[in-house]
Amino acid sequence: MAIKKHLACFVFLFLIIWSIAYSQDSTEVKSSLYIKNYKKEFAINLEPLFGKYINSRYPMLFFRYNHSRKGKYFTTIREGYRLQLNLSISDQGPQIKFLIYNDDFTDSLLVDERRTRGSNIVLTPGYEIQYNFDKFQFIYGVDFKIQYATSTDKGKTFKQEVFNNQYRYESVGLSSFIGLKYFINRRISVSVETSLSLIYFKQRLLFQLWKDEKNIIDSNYLNSNWNVKFLPIDRFNISFYF
Repeated sequence: MAIKKHLACFVFLFLIIWSIAYSQDSTEVKSSLYIKNYKKEFAINLEPLFGKYINSRYPMLFFRYNHSRKGKYFTTIREGYRLQLNLSISDQGPQIKFLIYNDDFTDSLLVDERRTRGSNIVLTPGYEIQYNFDKFQFIYGVDFKIQYATSTDKGKTFKQEVFNNQYRYESVGLSSFIGLKYFINRRISVSVETSLSLIYFKQRLLFQLWKDEKNIIDSNYLNSNWNVKFLPIDRFNISFYF
């Protein structure tokens, strides 16, 4: 938790310094030009630091290419092509002397040694339409989400029983979103987004227990289903334009 707070403070400090450095560049430029000159955008999604995002506890990288094209009746359509990347790897252990409880807390496994490892990758490409109002920008669009996560949990008990716990999660889905962005100056903005997602997922949980090289428990749990998820704050982005 301390590492995440330090990282957040570093990001905010960096952006504040950059904002001051370019403040003179933006004072004489009309706000309607804020996006026009900078099509490429790099952002950090800081929502995991403050919220309960299910896919990660760490900031996520976000890229966007802003583009304008001619529409019907001499109108200009502003749009953005976006990609969010979340990649996390964990390795904890060895840990000793603690209890593992089952789901209803009616039984426990006294563990002598344990090591857990996991990896998680989430790719979220998307498309959005943009409307500018002075220093604000309203956006809406759709994302396509792909996630793959695995974890292993291995160790031994005080009874010299060896256990192996493996978990795998896969999901694909579509997410519609709306958001509001505020430009601090021409190079920096902050934004929030709300999303509603429809996701199909598959998960597999394998638990095995051995004693004296004899298999005592061999449990294999498979599940797949559709899930509808509403996130009032899906993203809290701080963006830099270049």
